[in-house]
Amino acid sequence: MTHRATLTLAALAALSVSCRPRLTHGPADAAPADAGVIVRVTESAPLGPSADRREVDVPIAWIHLLSEPAPTGSTPYAIVGARLPCGYGPLYGTSERQAGKVRIRLRAQWQGSGPVPDPVPPCADRPMRSFLVSEGILRLGAWEVVDAVPHGAGDDPMPVARVQHVVPDDAHLAPAAVRWTRACASDGDCTSGGVCATVEGARVCLPEVDPWLSEHGPCAGGTTAADVQYTTDAGVRTWRACMAACVNHTCPQGLACTPNGLCLPPHAR
Repeated sequence: MTHRATLTLAALAALSVSCRPRLTHGPADAAPADAGVIVRVTESAPLGPSADRREVDVPIAWIHLLSEPAPTGSTPYAIVGARLPCGYGPLYGTSERQAGKVRIRLRAQWQGSGPVPDPVPPCADRPMRSFLVSEGILRLGAWEVVDAVPHGAGDDPMPVARVQHVVPDDAHLAPAAVRWTRACASDGDCTSGGVCATVEGARVCLPEVDPWLSEHGPCAGGTTAADVQYTTDAGVRTWRACMAACVNHTCPQGLACTPNGLCLPPHAR
């Protein structure tokens, strides 16, 4: 059986949290965002452009799992990076679950009036953007998260598949802040996605673009914005990212509260 979750985008970066309870420490699993309102829809278009080309699928460049592992009964999220075609804006994202895989799909819509030009004029810049896409409610086990959209010439390469582990929601489950904050020494340690970035001297796996702040929204409940640096041979890149926040100057076991109120792994500092 195939199970599909379809969400429309205000920026495909958030859920309304007016009714969401907050955890004692850090972000919640089931409702990770405030950057816009996502409305559930019942059907998505078939793969491929619409006849008038006003809607197209967007190849994903990378996948980062928000929580690893995720508990049963929650809705884990994938953060995905993509370059939208010139003249198009985000429309919705879907996830389809079948045979141990979660297939993520982004859909975009033409933002201009009138017919879509053929060909679409090139634009000077197509920045990498990031969005949150629900993986739906997953059964216990390991789920491979992949892009459902074929990649062609000129597209970013097919993203590395990530494995979402779903575990019992019991006393052995680490708090959400711990499952969001994954320590690393290098990019190779970030097996669930992201790059090994530096935050206040600690090194943690983070998506290359923050899905909340990059879409001009606030951080999710239980998190706070921080400066992030990532060093490569090409130089140092900096951005702002939402990190798990301390509660009453404390963090769950495995993390330590910094002077700026962030929960970070002490052994990585």
